[in-house]
Amino acid sequence: MGFLRILLGGVLVLAVVGYSAYSVVTTGQFLGIDARLFVVVAPVLAAVSWAGFNIGRAAVGQLQLMLKRARG
Repeated sequence: MGFLRILLGGVLVLAVVGYSAYSVVTTGQFLGIDARLFVVVAPVLAAVSWAGFNIGRAAVGQLQLMLKRARG
């Protein structure tokens, strides 16, 4: 089941990247915005989302630890 999820995710990512590349080449825009702006903004959004994911994961761990200590 895990391999199927990874394979499906990979196919989905490749499809999105392929369509995005096609869109940028044919229209010069990506999702309705100028491709140059997307090239600048995309890495910033990726970094912010990754940081948010890691902070959220740490917060959940701290909450679980706090609840465990309150019970015991």
